[in-house]
Amino acid sequence: MTPKEYKNWKFNWSQTQKNGHDGVYEGVGGHLFAIACQVSLEHGCDGVVAFDSKSDLVEYYKTILGAVEIYPRRLVIFEKEAQKLINQYIRK
Repeated sequence: MTPKEYKNWKFNWSQTQKNGHDGVYEGVGGHLFAIACQVSLEHGCDGVVAFDSKSDLVEYYKTILGAVEIYPRRLVIFEKEAQKLINQYIRK
């Protein structure tokens, strides 16, 4: 893949209050990844998104987002799981 064939996004978020007892932020991370997958799909990259985890959330990303760890803390959301995220968070 050449540099023109992929998009490199960097986004960080800080969750100072965590999910809280009322779940205010529940689903926000999944929605952000769904948007990234949608943009990837629109740009001809089949919805595939690769990202680095800077925290200990690797297992969360694998379980909740369906990401695959290809190197330590380097994860990819492939086509099938990307479509699930798009359907869940965007296409309703």
